[in-house]
Amino acid sequence: MDAENKFVAFVVCRWLELESVSSSSLHSVRLSGSAMSQSFLQRLKMLLKRRRAAKKLRVPFSRGAWFKMPEEMWFEGRMVPLSAPDDDGVHSGFIQVLLNDDYDMAGVVRSGVKVETVLDVGANAGFFALAARQAFPDARIHHYEVNPSLEPFLAAQCKAARTDYFMEALGKEDGKVELSFLRSLVGTMAKASDSGTLPKTSFATAIERLGGHVDFAKIDCEGAEWELLEDTASWQKISHVAMEYHLTNFPEHSADEAAMRLRELGFHITSEEHHDGYGILRASRAT
Repeated sequence: MDAENKFVAFVVCRWLELESVSSSSLHSVRLSGSAMSQSFLQRLKMLLKRRRAAKKLRVPFSRGAWFKMPEEMWFEGRMVPLSAPDDDGVHSGFIQVLLNDDYDMAGVVRSGVKVETVLDVGANAGFFALAARQAFPDARIHHYEVNPSLEPFLAAQCKAARTDYFMEALGKEDGKVELSFLRSLVGTMAKASDSGTLPKTSFATAIERLGGHVDFAKIDCEGAEWELLEDTASWQKISHVAMEYHLTNFPEHSADEAAMRLRELGFHITSEEHHDGYGILRASRAT
């Protein structure tokens, strides 16, 4: 086990002692030493990462299973109220965006690249607005969300973060969509439909609204990413992307295809995660 993993194991053992975990449980962690699995170590690292982030935001957090949506968080030198529906999926989104940094905005910041424009496709309740404003204080940030029931929450977060939102789906071209609710308010899938009542705006238009170029794009739109990937011309105007791809309702696609499509569009995959039915690809335009 390398030095970093040994440190993580030591910190977790110490934390378990402070949390008064049973001696048998603590002994099992200590025994894991050199045989500790990589997956277990990753979970331990994520726990510590979440706790550090929660401390900075001044929100209570012990572990994901016990998480309760906070009423406020530390933002730009003050406590700001949060607005969220009573929905487990939305609450998990808070963890993913603000505690996990699933879209690795910290990595973009560390790279030193200048981010002046940010495009958020699949804004949900708007937690990304707060995270993006913290990462990119001077950027123009646009969010797209088609589920009308989320607008009150998205509007509240965007107001606090001084960002703009559009209650529209994004696709290869303008049109109409209808919604299918797959799971909670997070799993809302927009399907193109001539009889749909909700607007779909072209990917190209969204980019033009930001001045014709996007420095960082976050895409998490429950399967609509496959349609967006068909608009090859628009992707040439994006420098960095964090894209969640979805497979559960799209058996004709695969994780390898998602990565291949980004590479064909001129991106270098910097990191990736693959889970059951979905994954995240983070990429920068190859130079």
